Amino acid sequence: MSPKRGDRVTVPPAADEWDLRFGTSEAARGWEELCRLALANTRRCFETLRSEPRSRANPQRQHRLRGDLATHRHNGRELEQWEYEVTSGGRVRYLIDDEAGIVWVVYASPPPPEGHRELTPGPTPVPLQAEFADLRRRPAAGGGGTRRRRLGAGLVRETGGPRPSGQQAWT
Repeated sequence: MSPKRGDRVTVPPAADEWDLRFGTSEAARGWEELCRLALANTRRCFETLRSEPRSRANPQRQHRLRGDLATHRHNGRELEQWEYEVTSGGRVRYLIDDEAGIVWVVYASPPPPEGHRELTPGPTPVPLQAEFADLRRRPAAGGGGTRRRRLGAGLVRETGGPRPSGQQAWT
């Protein structure tokens, strides 16, 4: 049977350990995927969260989130939100409930597949006509040695002087 929201991550904790539970069904599925892809690292994450969920021994791998993500509402209460980097792209976000002694795993995600590129907003594309209009107005490379030849039908060709690659001399 697959784990779901509210289920224990594994066996019950010892007296001095934290209880790990899934805060969402998506976190349970993500945890299973992390176990499949990086079992040793996920096991290390599990052991750390169970023994020291606020550890600052390795701040690059485990740290409290900042800003709007510093806390998260779970079951009607605001709890501290932390993140553990399982692999270079795999993350686990969890909430610490001191009163109940529970660490709630609310997000677990494996790394993206090989060759996957994160889509980031780039520059706004310039319409093709505007791009060519800009080329027509640009002075020819090479300075004063450039001459213009009329070819008929209103076409002009610049001759002489070097041309940047990809730039057409037809205007």
